[in-house]
Amino acid sequence: MAGELTPTQTGIDPITFNLADAVKDLLPRGHVIHGYSSATSERVIKILKERKYSDASELLGFGVDGRAERALGRALLTYAMRERDGLASISATQYPEIDKAQVPGDTHLSKFDNILWGGDFTMYQEGNLVVASSRYGGGFGMSPLEVSAADALSAMVALAEGYQFMNDRMKSLPPVSFE
Repeated sequence: MAGELTPTQTGIDPITFNLADAVKDLLPRGHVIHGYSSATSERVIKILKERKYSDASELLGFGVDGRAERALGRALLTYAMRERDGLASISATQYPEIDKAQVPGDTHLSKFDNILWGGDFTMYQEGNLVVASSRYGGGFGMSPLEVSAADALSAMVALAEGYQFMNDRMKSLPPVSFE
């Protein structure tokens, strides 16, 4: 029939893997997303097993980019790839998708990007709620800020919208930007 693909090789069993299902289960499994900016202003997102951050923690997913949202996308992709490959953890150079073709981080296109650029970000699930927090952004921008929502994107947006920026220009940015 027209449009059908006929395999030309035999003996190969295709692997079915649902990327969306792997990422969807990340927070309910107790895993945590940590983000920050490096000394060279790259946004770094690590997916770890535990809430308490440590540089020595095993990586479950890892992403680096000039923009926070792209680094998060890379971390989620490598988390799913690690799941697909059946690995317990990955290294910071395990997959080329971790940091290839980075977008320069010379501007802030979102409040979320600015939060990572100037501090840090943590997200985890507590019961039925997703908690997002930052070391800064509360109490005149100098105290910790923690918010919760029904899902991860809503928690990111709530954190970005609740963050008290010192720079008025940041207040006019969208909470997140997917360029």
